[in-house]
Amino acid sequence: MLGYINESIQSNIVIDTLKEKDFYVNLDASPIDSMLDLLIEGFALCKIVLDSENKPYDAILVNVNKGFENITSIKKENILGKSLRKSFSNHLGILNTLINIFSEVALVGKAISFVTYSTVLNKKLKINAFSPKQGEFAVFFAICNENKQTKIMTYNIDNLKKFNWKFMAYHDPLTTLPNRRFLTEKLNEELDLAKKYNYAFSIMFLDIDNFKCINDSLGHEVGDCILKEFSSRLKGNIRNNDTVFRLGGDEFIIFLKIKDRLSDITKIADRIVKSLGVPFKCGSKEILLTSSIGISIYPEDGADITTLLKHADKAMYDAKRQGGSYFKFYNSSLLSSNP
Repeated sequence: MLGYINESIQSNIVIDTLKEKDFYVNLDASPIDSMLDLLIEGFALCKIVLDSENKPYDAILVNVNKGFENITSIKKENILGKSLRKSFSNHLGILNTLINIFSEVALVGKAISFVTYSTVLNKKLKINAFSPKQGEFAVFFAICNENKQTKIMTYNIDNLKKFNWKFMAYHDPLTTLPNRRFLTEKLNEELDLAKKYNYAFSIMFLDIDNFKCINDSLGHEVGDCILKEFSSRLKGNIRNNDTVFRLGGDEFIIFLKIKDRLSDITKIADRIVKSLGVPFKCGSKEILLTSSIGISIYPEDGADITTLLKHADKAMYDAKRQGGSYFKFYNSSLLSSNP
């Protein structure tokens, strides 16, 4: 039944990412939907329908993205909640084959990838499918170009151009900042370069003071608004070659290369603290926040990323004890020896 599938997914990043987030199970779907609408690939989430003998018979479309509409020319409102057998009654032959294939994905939990020719669209498609939840299958599909490779487009998040699904695996859906996976790869890569070319760098660990109380008292919608604006202010106060990451919740990391003097890092930290002191506006509410920043330096504060993050985290909690809106170096003696 699966004989023509010529490629299997063993550790596909997007599948791992969506499973980590309990995709469409425990997560507020709205930020994920926004990210899905930016993908060049089409996306469809379907639920398998069984017949009286408990055999796969049909599928119902639960959700699709804009890429689906662009590739198929079918509007979301005309397809959601409807039977695939009824919607594509003129193509039952190929539909039966696909339902058999995707039922194994939905019911057994297989993850598959294959290239096929769609007689419905008259196009060759590259398809990735996995099961986010028992009885459901999610499909990413893209038009193959003449070289039989999946078509990829470049992206620029500032201009909201379309980009490949890998963006979603490496970025936070709420803020569009690089996520924990991106952080791990980036910092280990920078550590190797720093050892090879003998340069220093800094890690800033930040969070919003008492954010849980704000979130609980004002609601998650206000909390999300604050996190997005907080992210924007961080990005607006660093240099072009610095990077902001969102670890999760209200925790953020900033990676900064040290060019000439440690005082450059101090200036950036001071600039960030001042920018975060301006009230945050969320609808009719105006909220005043404080944030604490801890800073570690490679190689003085650690020879590996785990140690550097741990020391930056400790420095952040030391900064909190100063009452908020404060930054602190893990090793403050560096400031006097490297002005």
